[in-house]
Amino acid sequence: MEKTINEINDEEQVARILFSPSHIYEGRVSPKAFKLEMLKNGAEDYISVLRNKADELDDISSIFHPRSEGVTRFGYTILNVSDVRDLDKEFANREVSILPKPSKRLPLHAGIFLSLDGRVQTAKDISPDIDYFQKELSMLCDGIHKFR
Repeated sequence: MEKTINEINDEEQVARILFSPSHIYEGRVSPKAFKLEMLKNGAEDYISVLRNKADELDDISSIFHPRSEGVTRFGYTILNVSDVRDLDKEFANREVSILPKPSKRLPLHAGIFLSLDGRVQTAKDISPDIDYFQKELSMLCDGIHKFR
């Protein structure tokens, strides 16, 4: 399937880069792998994912830096776009979307967005709904793929 920069198809898969030990718990992907973070330039409002082929992820993600001390880039996990979008149907006040977020360095970069009651959630927001969403995403993962 040909991927375009401006559209993400339901048949696609996206990868979340994992850092150890913060994103991994007892050999499984932790819900913390999908936590929105406070960054130098503000609060994240989407969960960063890549649409690249699996064999490209190690090289592409080598520019990614851990956000906390003692954490290292470890590998990745895969999510089906249609499964993530199906989470949109779980609650009436929830909207889940996966949108392209291309950049010069990462043309196949995308973001998973969560909106509650019509408002996009950011790292500043705290709610059990966000925690539950992170857990749901971790349960959709296909496992942990370690980099070489």
